[in-house]
Amino acid sequence: MFDFSQLLRELHDEKTRLDRVIATLEDLAGARSLNGEAGPVMRSRRGRKGMNEDERREVSERMRNYWALRRTQRSK
Repeated sequence: MFDFSQLLRELHDEKTRLDRVIATLEDLAGARSLNGEAGPVMRSRRGRKGMNEDERREVSERMRNYWALRRTQRSK
């Protein structure tokens, strides 16, 4: 009798390997649209977003006030 569960595991493993190879090739070549032209590669952005100069200034001022308050509270 043929072991279908083993066959399914092997096929699933092969599909997983193929998916990884396809993803790697798409990253290298860039995503292709239906008409064959190169399109932008859409990747999810991880981590923090960048800040512009105004946002950095606001954070800097907020932290300056925070630490000034901490220093006055500690000296009491």
